[in-house]
Amino acid sequence: MRSTNDPIEGLKKKILNDWGIVTEEELKSIDKECREMVDEEVAQAEASPEPDSTAQTLFKDIYVWIITPFSYQIIFV
Repeated sequence: MRSTNDPIEGLKKKILNDWGIVTEEELKSIDKECREMVDEEVAQAEASPEPDSTAQTLFKDIYVWIITPFSYQIIFV
């Protein structure tokens, strides 16, 4: 079921068969390069220290919708 409805596989088929933009080897090379980039970013994220869990950090950049009689407002806390 997933193989027939997978949007990534569908796009790959269109790129290869319908549009003829790249060859299968080029597509595999692009896929490999993307996977390497993601692996590097994951390794960097795993190696970075955990953020502190103080209340100031936990509630930083939180916004709230406030409904007033005149309009909607976004308030950044």
